[in-house]
Amino acid sequence: MRSCGTLRRWSIASLLCLLTGIALQGAPPTAAKAPAAGLPALLREAVSAKGQARDPYLAKIRGAVGPDVNLAGVLRLASPLPRASRRLLAKTLSERGATALMPQVIAAVGRKECSVQFAKECCGSLGASAVPFLVGEVASELVPVRFLAAHGLGLYQDQCPESVAPLCKLAEDKDQATALSALFSLRVFGPRPDMCGPVVRRLLVDKRPVVRLAAIAAVPRLVGPDPASIDRLLTIAADATVALAERKAAVGIFDWFDSKETLGRLDRLIGLLDDPEPAIRETMLMVLAGCRRLPDEVGEKLLRMLRATPSQPGISPALAHCSSVYAEATPLVVKQLRTPDVALRREAAVYFDLVFFSGSYKLDPATREALLPSVSDADIHVRLNTISALRQYTTDPAVRKALQNQLRKEPNRRMQTVIDAALARKPDPE
Repeated sequence: MRSCGTLRRWSIASLLCLLTGIALQGAPPTAAKAPAAGLPALLREAVSAKGQARDPYLAKIRGAVGPDVNLAGVLRLASPLPRASRRLLAKTLSERGATALMPQVIAAVGRKECSVQFAKECCGSLGASAVPFLVGEVASELVPVRFLAAHGLGLYQDQCPESVAPLCKLAEDKDQATALSALFSLRVFGPRPDMCGPVVRRLLVDKRPVVRLAAIAAVPRLVGPDPASIDRLLTIAADATVALAERKAAVGIFDWFDSKETLGRLDRLIGLLDDPEPAIRETMLMVLAGCRRLPDEVGEKLLRMLRATPSQPGISPALAHCSSVYAEATPLVVKQLRTPDVALRREAAVYFDLVFFSGSYKLDPATREALLPSVSDADIHVRLNTISALRQYTTDPAVRKALQNQLRKEPNRRMQTVIDAALARKPDPE
């Protein structure tokens, strides 16, 4: 009887061990190994510890998330934790090896048993070894998994240029968040007009407004000065039936290109200065302000605009690149320095600073005298650019006296340094 009872107890113990093993490997997240229950507390203590004091906690964390623990349960437990704790756990998990971990991460995301944010942190900790698994999930039927792949494939551009083709496919995903994530990830690989050009041009006419805007913003990074893409941008910018946000973005993109690209298409861009939408005119003026040595015909047009609408923002910084109209434009810009509009005063001061750097126009004594009140303007940006424009005229007694007076009452230490430098500067030869 004793031997029979002993055998019965051994059988029950064996059955319990077998069931425990099954639970740890394939059961729902609630059946994860007991030590994982204290994981949040361990992570909080490990994050607060520093240096070697963190090592004992890391050892306990590795034990709590050993290879026999159901990973989905750990991920569910860790998802609500603070970012520092999640990242530490992701790093600890990666020490188990990408081959074992990555499929489980993807499966957990697919079952929605953890946050995608934590899965993204796992990808970051795994390094480039996660890329093959992510490439394999580009065609997944599960939206969270495709989103994870779109994010993860953009993390290792230096080591995995082969990620461009899968990301191009994900950029046209039917899920908007996945498409946007793929476009963002593609930016790190630099211009690839051969691969990205066709995709971006299709997205420029996508049915989703947010995707179209993202495609416009991606043109400089993904395709560069690709003629076909630029022609499409010019069409969008000039089309009054297109949403204003898209038109404005299409115009503003030319500020990212080299000024040669912009000047080469001025015949189509210059007409936007007469657009009925103020936002389009202002954006076009911003683009012109980023160019250098604008043609004479552009200077004449800007001068006419300044005379007609002196309160139009953006004109004077663009005029600073039109040396042919300096003599006519300067008295008009001086008037802007007297306006109560701070933005206009700043732009006027920028004009004179840029004229100083051009070196092709000297301010006459009357203009210098007109600038002196702006040396003590209430706005620090106006003061800074005005002082910068006058620093080559410090031999003029009136200019020198104005700078010295401002130095005595200037509250900003950096501005004091700027004034000191201007007073110490040797004037340029006449």
